[in-house]
Amino acid sequence: MYHHINNSDNWFATSESSLNEQMTWLAANGYVSIAPSDLFRAMTSDTDLPGKPVMLTIDDGNHTDHVFAATLAQHGFRGTYFWPDTSPLSVKEMIELAAQGEIGAHTRSHTNLSTLSHADQKAEINDNLQRLRCITGQPVRSFAYPYGEFNDASSEVVRELGFDLAFNASGTPITIGDIDRFHVPRFEISNGISLEEFIIRVKAWR
Repeated sequence: MYHHINNSDNWFATSESSLNEQMTWLAANGYVSIAPSDLFRAMTSDTDLPGKPVMLTIDDGNHTDHVFAATLAQHGFRGTYFWPDTSPLSVKEMIELAAQGEIGAHTRSHTNLSTLSHADQKAEINDNLQRLRCITGQPVRSFAYPYGEFNDASSEVVRELGFDLAFNASGTPITIGDIDRFHVPRFEISNGISLEEFIIRVKAWR
């Protein structure tokens, strides 16, 4: 899971050179990018995933999503983009990026869902869902919890809204048969992670 692709010292930033280095290693070692729709099909049917699947996600819809998309494309990968309505991306930019990957919802205001009632969560998520469907023309069947925060009502809300999968912001390696589809784990690629640490973490999730 990525957020910003730039050279800042922000904890959530990954430099373009680091991202390129990581994608170079993944490509050289036979990894194939998958999207949430691929994972859902593998979880619910006889469809197999590639031998070395990797899902490359980026949250919040920052302007550097274009850098993320371009770098992935150079290595034959496609990304998954989780966008709140607070994203600074223009409609035109969203359409362009949607053509290069899969889009997921991320709430209207990028709020902490654990503080909200069932009804308020549903409004936050559904407003965002409908807007993204309208802009991108995609069905938008996956969701990511902002900040990785949720409460007991959250998974019920995403189920009611028809999402196939909902993603956490953290977690530990788990076999596909044991995944809770409304709490799919991810791991954060934080600022300054070395290629060696990246490789260790990727291999741990295989």
